[in-house]
This record gives sequence, structure tokens and C-alpha cells, in this order.
Amino acid sequence: MGRKRKHHEIPEYYLRGFCEPGTSFVWTFDKIRPFLPGAKRGVNNPVRSGVRLTALREDEYLARTPMGKKHYEFESKLQRKEHLADSAIRKVCAFQPIMDSDKKILAAYVFLMLKRVTKRDREMRVNVKTALNRMTTAQRAQAKRSGRGVEESNRLMKEIGFWDSEDGVTDALRRTMVEDVGLVHGVLSARTWEFVKPSPGEFFVTSDNPVVFDKALGLERATLIFPLSQRVILVTDGSNDLAYRTASSEEVRKYNALIVVTAEREVYAPQPEEWIHIGWTKGFTF
Repeated sequence: MGRKRKHHEIPEYYLRGFCEPGTSFVWTFDKIRPFLPGAKRGVNNPVRSGVRLTALREDEYLARTPMGKKHYEFESKLQRKEHLADSAIRKVCAFQPIMDSDKKILAAYVFLMLKRVTKRDREMRVNVKTALNRMTTAQRAQAKRSGRGVEESNRLMKEIGFWDSEDGVTDALRRTMVEDVGLVHGVLSARTWEFVKPSPGEFFVTSDNPVVFDKALGLERATLIFPLSQRVILVTDGSNDLAYRTASSEEVRKYNALIVVTAEREVYAPQPEEWIHIGWTKGFTF
């Protein structure tokens, strides 16, 4: 058995936007542990750690071939896709004007961040398994009718067996994670975007489920919030596309509350503020 590889569920480059000012350290909050800030992993909460050691998951994007061999093809594809947005993110975090081409790149990045997280993987697994089961049932029926030779029938049945297995389900999930969906990107980039800055002395947080919107309404109608750094978040439904504005303290608290309460397991922040833990575990009050 080969050694497990650590994969960033949340990209390292993205996390750097939420580091303690002047450092490469970020504070990671765990919903379950009591509030005890410090630098000891497994003891303190939040824990102060370098971004290279933050949001790591063992073999998160591992997949297997039909022969059972491990491969990390999807992790490599994720890295290539996420780095396409580095320049656009850098511009927004510096409050520079961006072009429509940057907006399209960012739309693809937001959708990638929506698909790559553990929460989505868990929620989608049952649906993918059901879809694959329908597909393999149809394939078996077709194979019986086709009168294929023994060798071809064996090959087909082996392929069907792979898609019936957990490895096949995982492979299908990973493929949907990295494939481009132009229609969804178009829906998102067609929305009016605002880039919202926090009030002086305040900051935005992010989480392991950073794309926040009402799934019942969908990407086409729901207001979407996506923190790009502690200094700026993307909010749809603004009045002036691609404009920057400064939020009131009340708005900052509301945006942060939405980001925190929709987190799966972890919240990432530049400071070990207790309000994050209290709001997450006991609810926010305004």
C-alpha cells in the first residue's frame, strides 16, 4: 500500500488571501472543539498554521483505474484549472479594474470551488451511483441483445463492473468535478457582480464550503457570495457590474455570518476572533 498524499481541498494560493497580515499563517476554526487559540494542532482551536499545512485532506482526489491502480490525474487537473484564475484574483484583491475576460475566468473558478469540496462530493455520491446504475443496467441489456463474441462480452462486462463499484462512482464524481460546464459559467458571469470591501479594521473570513448561495433558487436567481480574500468578497446582484464598494460594519457581520454558518468543518480567518466560534456554535445575533 503506497503512502497517502495530502491534497489541498481549498487551494493554497486562495488561502493566502486570508493569512494573518504580514505572515503565511492562517487561523483554522473547528466547530467541534472548544475555543482555545494556539499553535498546537489537535489541541488548540483555532489553530495557527502555515497555509501549506491548512485544509489538507488525505488522498482527497485519489481515483483508481478499472485495474485498481491508484492515480492522481484529477488532482493535477484541478491544480492547472485553479491557477488560471490567479491573475484575476490578484487584480481584484488589489482593487484593480477587471475585464469581461477576467470575469469569465473567475466564474469558472467559483464553479470549480463549488465542485471540489468534500460537502459536494458526499451530497452527489448517491445521485451519481443511481445514474451509473441506470447506465449499467441498460448496458447489460444491450450486451445480451447484441450477440457479441466472448472476448468483447467479457470486456464490456468488466467495464460495467467498474462503474458498478465504489471506484467507478469515485471516478465519475472526479470527472464531473474537473469537466467544464460552459452553460453554468455563462449563467454566473451574466449576473451583475459587486466586489465588496470590509469597513476599516474589519475582515472577511472563508471556509471549506466557500461558495454561498440558496441552492433552492439556484445560481440563476440566488444571491451568491464568494470571499476572494479577507479584504474583498464577490457578491452578485449589485447595481454596477464589476464595481468596488465598501460595506458597512453591519453588512460585514452579515456576510461573515453567512460564510461561517454554511461551513462544513472548518473556517479560515486572519485573526483568532472568538465571535467566529460563538456564532458558529451558538448562532449569530445582530
